[in-house]
Amino acid sequence: MAGSSGTLREVDAAVLDRFGDLWERRLASAAEERERPISEELGTLAWFFISGKFEEATALERLDRSLTLGADVGHDAYQLAGSLAAAAPAHPRLALACLDKIVRGILEGPDSAFPILAIETNALTVLQIACGSGDDEAERTATALANRLVARGYERFQSAC
Repeated sequence: MAGSSGTLREVDAAVLDRFGDLWERRLASAAEERERPISEELGTLAWFFISGKFEEATALERLDRSLTLGADVGHDAYQLAGSLAAAAPAHPRLALACLDKIVRGILEGPDSAFPILAIETNALTVLQIACGSGDDEAERTATALANRLVARGYERFQSAC
C-alpha cells in the first residue's frame, strides 16, 4: 500500500478486499487461539487502519477488535493516535474505545512517560470530541480516561472534558 518513498498510493479494490479478508481471518484466528500470543502481528495490522485506504467505520471496528485481543501497537501509537483523532468527528465512541485500549496498554508497560507524551495532542483531540459528542457513554468513557491520565501525572488532560 506504500510506495518506495513511503507515501501511500492508490490501491486496487480487489487488493483491498484481499487485505480486508486477511485482517478478518487473523482476527478470527486470534480470537480462537487466545493462548498463542500474536499481539505483535495484530499490532502490525493496525497499519491497515492508519493507511486510510479502508472504509473508516469498518477499519475502526477491526482495530478495536485487534486491541481487545491484545494488539501491541508499540512504536506505532503516535501514528495511530493521529488517525484516531482524524476519525473521531465521525466516529467518536469507536475512536475513543480504541484510544482507551491503547492508553491502557501504554500505562501497563514498563515505560509509559514517552508514549503518552508522544500521543498527548491527538489523545486530547479524541477526548474533547468524545466529550462534546452528545453521546453519554462516550462522555463517561472520555472523562474516566482523562481522570486516569491525570491521576498518573499527565495534568494537561484535566482540560479534556
